[in-house]
Amino acid sequence: MHCKIGDKFKHSHKESGFTLIEVLIALAVFSIGILAVGSLQLRSTGGNTNARILTEASIWGQDRVETLMSLPYADPNLAAGGAQYTATSGNYNVMWQVWEFGDATPTGIAAPANNTKIVRVTVTGRDNKRSTVTFVRARDV
Repeated sequence: MHCKIGDKFKHSHKESGFTLIEVLIALAVFSIGILAVGSLQLRSTGGNTNARILTEASIWGQDRVETLMSLPYADPNLAAGGAQYTATSGNYNVMWQVWEFGDATPTGIAAPANNTKIVRVTVTGRDNKRSTVTFVRARDV
């Protein structure tokens, strides 16, 4: 069987490969997809960080509420009159205010009955993110 050298280099249209333009377009589309996934990853990480900060602030607030609820009604930490108390816990600043029956709170809500106090606990964390809890403390019976 004899082959002509010229026949080896003939290509039919079915055997042609990708052109450089097609490869560059494919790389561009792939790159855009990878950048989108990277952006989603960054947003997800930021959202998780914010959720963690707010959760930690809520935990510190719950801890302070439980501590204040366990104190006697006449405890100095529950002195009324809108006095402001502050405690620092790690990266968080825990502040609470106490109002007694007849005192008007900043929101205009008075304590519901005699021998009750309204206590508002606010936890401020990094980036000034806040978590606030308000509860009513009744006199011990």
